[in-house]
Amino acid sequence: MSKMSVIEEIIFEVLEDGEWHSIEEIKGKVLEHDKLLLENKNFLNVVLNRIKTKKKLIESEGRGKYKMIQRSTEEPRDFRGNNSQEKMLLCWRNFYNKTMSKYELSYDMTEEQFKEGKWLYELNKEMENLIKSFDIS
Repeated sequence: MSKMSVIEEIIFEVLEDGEWHSIEEIKGKVLEHDKLLLENKNFLNVVLNRIKTKKKLIESEGRGKYKMIQRSTEEPRDFRGNNSQEKMLLCWRNFYNKTMSKYELSYDMTEEQFKEGKWLYELNKEMENLIKSFDIS
């Protein structure tokens, strides 16, 4: 697993309760796991920013406070509307990101691992397009 994937998993473990957590708390957990993960002092900020802006799985409050974006525990009875579509897209992205975090991208990948990763990437694009274009009404 790459350093980024390991750090992402630790971040998700810390934030999975849906509460606000400080960057110091997250950094402490990462250092507790392996001090070598943060050889580059800015790397944690890069990973947090990537999860926040690209993957849209966390949100920040002010400076240095983060929490996981979670769907509500109570499902709406009427599945119509953009809110449900956004929830479905978020759930898919959570699943896809968790699945892809298990892949360590490197030059040492086997051809089979590469093909499987490419297939998952293509599947993700198709699923996102399907979810975005789906209309119940």
